[in-house]
Amino acid sequence: MIMKKITLLIILLVTAFSINAQKKNPSVSKPETYDLKDIITTINNSIAKAEDIIKDDITIQEAEITLQTVFNKAENAELKLLLKASKNWELEKTSTLTFSYAKKDSLQGNFIEQTPIEKSLTDAIVNATKQWRESTDIIKGLVKDKFKIEVSFMAKEKTGGGIEFDVWNIGSFSAGREVERTAVHTIALTFKEKKIPDPKVIKK
Repeated sequence: MIMKKITLLIILLVTAFSINAQKKNPSVSKPETYDLKDIITTINNSIAKAEDIIKDDITIQEAEITLQTVFNKAENAELKLLLKASKNWELEKTSTLTFSYAKKDSLQGNFIEQTPIEKSLTDAIVNATKQWRESTDIIKGLVKDKFKIEVSFMAKEKTGGGIEFDVWNIGSFSAGREVERTAVHTIALTFKEKKIPDPKVIKK
């Protein structure tokens, strides 16, 4: 009987110590985050490269970037891109941050060497414009004018070189709790056909 009481006491002490340690160490349940400026730069390079490829007859008119963010008190008390939540409820506590852009000048980015996520985003955008070009069904009385696509992406895993991202329909997602706790971010782009002047109506 005494041994059972001692064993029970040890179990209670260990449990109490573990709970107390978690309370003192917030990193136990700390979500994985990423710098907002870095992800915006990545998206900028992807969009700029895509437009450089499709520039002949289609132009990007608007961009809307929607990101799931969290307020990180530990790191300069600023908003961070949420990658993965440590607990399911953390996904419900995110702030949605949306950046909206309208076309002003030609897009500029770093085309020297694209990162894997930049290339995946660029490929997804270019592929969508290809489908638009190849669409031959015409609604009677209407002409092709503009279209909008939405590309979603999420963090896949941390590697020695940083964060590896997956783009929906480009990368392969594995089912499981880790994916369920991973935040999804989107890029919506509006494209417009370039108006090519009719040579018959060009004034000399």
